[in-house]
Amino acid sequence: MSDGQCIFETCTKLGEKRTIELEVKSNGIIMREHTSGPDTELIYGEPSHTQMITIALSEMDQLRSALDLGDGPVENELAHIFKAGQKEWLSELQDLLERFNVRYTYAAFGDSGGAFRPPLDYNA
Repeated sequence: MSDGQCIFETCTKLGEKRTIELEVKSNGIIMREHTSGPDTELIYGEPSHTQMITIALSEMDQLRSALDLGDGPVENELAHIFKAGQKEWLSELQDLLERFNVRYTYAAFGDSGGAFRPPLDYNA
């Protein structure tokens, strides 16, 4: 795990575990989704997998608008969305970010390697 705060956790009867962490940095926020278990093995061909998005500080106003966040710190508002069950998957958040042109960096990694995608330029 990392220095992030766990904002969502689930474990199925069949042993699939998924956690979402939120970490605040001086230049933005990092969200990580860790999965492990039989579903992860089936989907990714490995026992555990991590996906991560990084949203720069410069995107916070756009993020707040896109997610209709309250006036509190963005990290608290994001944590509430997941803790309240409004979102349960990092991919759900990514879909919203893309719909509202919030730029983010994506990375995924597991035992067999990784992938990286820099922020998309929605104005190109």
